[in-house]
Amino acid sequence: MNTPTLSPQTVQALDLNPGDLDLLVIVSHSNLSPTERAVRAHRSLRGVAVPIDVLVKTRAEVERYRHVYASLECQILERSKVLYRREARVGQDLSVSELVLSLLPPQVHS
Repeated sequence: MNTPTLSPQTVQALDLNPGDLDLLVIVSHSNLSPTERAVRAHRSLRGVAVPIDVLVKTRAEVERYRHVYASLECQILERSKVLYRREARVGQDLSVSELVLSLLPPQVHS
């Protein structure tokens, strides 16, 4: 079975609670439902010693609500820090887990 991967364009971190990591992962598009994307992202991060909350949205979903002040998308974009942004060029895409693990210190993941 060929399962689609989540290839992030942007990853943003929001510092809501000390001791955990809150991430917004933006993908260009996805045929998966938002729930399926979230489940996949969480499963791919098993073994990470830091609690991580991951929200995976498509670029269109983020753009739809980015200017609606009361929306989660707007709040995250205004208050978060960009950890990763893929340049618009052809190259190797990273999966969500590869990307997040590359951003964490080695002692945090097994």
